[in-house]
Amino acid sequence: MDNHQKDHKIVSLFINSIKLDVEKGHLKWTISSLAKSSKITRSLIYHYFEGDKERILDEALHYLGNVLVGAEDKQLNYWRDHNIHQALKNSRSLLKECPQILQFYFKYRSSIQYGKKIRSMELKGIKKRQNFLKVSFSEAKVLFYLQMGLGIAPNLKAQEISMGLKKLGLSQQFS
Repeated sequence: MDNHQKDHKIVSLFINSIKLDVEKGHLKWTISSLAKSSKITRSLIYHYFEGDKERILDEALHYLGNVLVGAEDKQLNYWRDHNIHQALKNSRSLLKECPQILQFYFKYRSSIQYGKKIRSMELKGIKKRQNFLKVSFSEAKVLFYLQMGLGIAPNLKAQEISMGLKKLGLSQQFS
């Protein structure tokens, strides 16, 4: 299995763990159902995660959450290059494939178990925007939540986003 196939299988596993957790209830799913929905073997899950559902969810939240909030390495490069449209496209494609990530995100944002990790990802995303865009923390926070909102509005086209940002006086931050 090459690295691309491995990465795709792990991402599929992460997406399906979030889906199952939202649909079946917190940790009320089985490794077998996860393997089946992810189209991978149980032995692969046990090899990488020792069958630990909490570990799988924790790593899924870390990876998928960073994609959602725009703090994943590839998306940070888009921010550095001021390519907001591609960063939004990545968030939107995740939401299209796994809309349950938002339910998980908002349900557990204030929880003891996952809340700290979620808020930490948000802070990372805000600070990256502050650094890349050379704006204040407050401005970066507004831009972060603006992107989150744009990310969950998948019917907006890139041209509409550009026009809206221009009207708001934000276009230079994203050009």
